[in-house]
Amino acid sequence: MSVDGDAVAQAELVREGGASPSELVQAAIDRIEDADGAVNAVVHRRFGAARREAEGALPAGPFRGVPLLVKDAVCHTAGDPYHVGMRLLAERGWVEPDDTELATRFRRAGFVIVGRTNTPELATAYTTEPVLYGPTRNPWDLSRSAGGSSGGSAAAVAAGMVAVAHGNDMGGVHPRPGRLLRGGRPEADPGAYLARAGLRRVLGHADPRGRADADRARHGRRPRRRRRPGTR
Repeated sequence: MSVDGDAVAQAELVREGGASPSELVQAAIDRIEDADGAVNAVVHRRFGAARREAEGALPAGPFRGVPLLVKDAVCHTAGDPYHVGMRLLAERGWVEPDDTELATRFRRAGFVIVGRTNTPELATAYTTEPVLYGPTRNPWDLSRSAGGSSGGSAAAVAAGMVAVAHGNDMGGVHPRPGRLLRGGRPEADPGAYLARAGLRRVLGHADPRGRADADRARHGRRPRRRRRPGTR
C-alpha cells in the first residue's frame, strides 16, 4: 500500500476507514527498508513491535495509527535500545526500561513508533555523524550532510519514510536539519519530556519534524515566532 500525505491526512485516512493503522505502519516499514540503506537515518528498527501495536487497541488520539520515528536522544521508549550515539551504551547492550513522559504522550496521541533515528554522540554536534552508526546523509543529495543533531529524523521525513518524526533542540541546533523540511520549536513544557533530562531542561525543547505546518498545529501548541534582535 502506498500512503502519501502529512500526519494529519494519514490520521484522517484511518478515521474515515480508508486505511488501517496496520497498513500505514507496513507502508512506513516498506519505505524505510527501501530508502534507508543509502540515507542511514534509522538506527533502531522496532518493526515487529510496531506491527503488533498497530494490530492492537490503539488509543483514540488525534494521530491514531500514524507511524512515528523518534530521535535516539532524550525520548526513551520502553524495551528499546537507547544509545544516544554512544559506543559505550551500545557495547553494554543498554535497553531502556521505561517510557519517558514524551513517549507516553506520543503513544496517547495514537502514534505507532516504528523506530529510532540517528544522532551524534550525546546529541551535541551540528552534524549527525556518530562513530557508532556512521553519518546520516541528505536524501536530496547523498554527498551532503543532513545536519544535526536531529539529522536522522529530518532525513527520514525528507526521504518520505514517515510523515512525521521526533526531534529536539539542544541549545540552538534545530534550524540546521530543519532546513530539510518544516519544523517548529514549541514553547517550553517542562512536563513533556524533561523529567529525566537533568540539565537539558535549560536548553532543551522537544519538537515534531513534519511535512506540513498542520502536523504541528494538531500535535500541540503552535511554535513561538522568533523576534529579530532589537525588535519588540
